[in-house]
Formats: sequence, C-alpha cells, structure tokens
Amino acid sequence: MAYLQVVQQFCDKYGLPSPNSLVASTDVTFRQLHALCVEAVQDLSNEKWQATKKRVTFTSVAAADQGSILTLFGSGYNQVQKDSLWDNTAVQRIFGPVSEQVWQMFQAAPASGPSYYFTIFDNHLWVNPVPPAGHSLSIFVQTNLLVFDGDTGAAKELPTKDNDTFKFSDRLLKAQLEWRFLKQKGESWPASKEQADDVLIGDLTNDGAYPTLSLERQGTDFQPGIWIPAGSWNV
Repeated sequence: MAYLQVVQQFCDKYGLPSPNSLVASTDVTFRQLHALCVEAVQDLSNEKWQATKKRVTFTSVAAADQGSILTLFGSGYNQVQKDSLWDNTAVQRIFGPVSEQVWQMFQAAPASGPSYYFTIFDNHLWVNPVPPAGHSLSIFVQTNLLVFDGDTGAAKELPTKDNDTFKFSDRLLKAQLEWRFLKQKGESWPASKEQADDVLIGDLTNDGAYPTLSLERQGTDFQPGIWIPAGSWNV
C-alpha cells in the first residue's frame, strides 16, 4: 500500500481522524504520525534487508587509498558486507575488512603480496599492498534506501510523498508506528513493542535467501590451485 493508506488504516484502528494528506499536512496529529514513521524507517534501515543490498563495481587505482566510499559505493551507502570484496580481473579475493591493529602491522612491515587486504577509515577504502591500476573490483554493500518514490519508483531513504511505498511489509510499518505512538502518548507500549519486534524478526527471516548454517567451513573458499568442476570427468 501507499504510505498514506498505511497511516489511514492505523488511524482507523485507533479512532483517529483519517488524513486526506499526510506529508504536507499542518495538522499536529498527522505531523506527529509522519515524524514517528520517519523515525521508524530510520531505525529499520540499520537492518540487513536483501532489498537494500547491492553489488557495486569500480576500477582500482595504483594507490593504497582507493577513494571515498561515498563515491565508490553510491548514494545511500550504509555498510559493507564482510569478506565480499573481489578483484574480478585477477579472480582474487581481497580479504577484510581487517582491524586497525592488523592495518598498522601492514604499514610497519610492508608486503608485496600475493594476498591483498582492505580496511575502511576516514570514509575511504584502503587496500594493502597497493593494487594494480585498472582492475575491476566489486563488493556487496548495504544501503539505507528502504523507500520507493511514488512517482519515479527510485529508491530513497525516507518517505516524502503520500504515494511512496516501502521495501518492507505494511504490517511492519504499522506495528512500528503503533508502539511509538502509544509511548509518545504515555500509554502502555511494551507489549506493542514486543509484537513489533516479532513482526520484524519474521520479516527478516523470510526476506531473501540465506546459506545453510554449518559449524564447518561455509561457502566456497577459492584457494590457489587447480579447480575441477564436479561432473566434468568420465568414470
């Protein structure tokens, strides 16, 4: 549903006047509901939704400092996915992000490879040793773009139009709005907060696809050597 419709349903539940417009309204109650929804979206943007995950590619430069992460990763950047930076040209993983202590060790005892490592500080991406220029690098990042613009369909951070829609369920927004509204009004809100948390956990659990958890090695660890795809030989 559109943003306005979600809030209208919430108002109907609590016997509040139903707004014909929300974002541009001057009504105190409607402005408060809008502010609480904005607060909820900001908090939800810190969760790892598959809909806010994206793979970005950029070209390496022959320097430790690969540039500003805001430029490299694009608008709405929130955080990087650990262990997801790859040199596609060399078909080689770039390990990290490493800790400040490990990065300091690299600076004190420079190495020329063969493994590469990265870290992020001062809003820049740093790679050690210095990589070759012109290589295609890619990484998965999490954004905070949870809202679809109601007119253009473009992703954005916060609702600014009545016809905006969301990348999470309408039920979750209403649950988040409910406990915040009750708390703001001085009503009993912990039970509603617990219910909202349950909805959030359920939505995150069913959001996207996830690998099978195992206490053994997970995923595919590409190590140097000869790789023979299963089923590529005759018995």
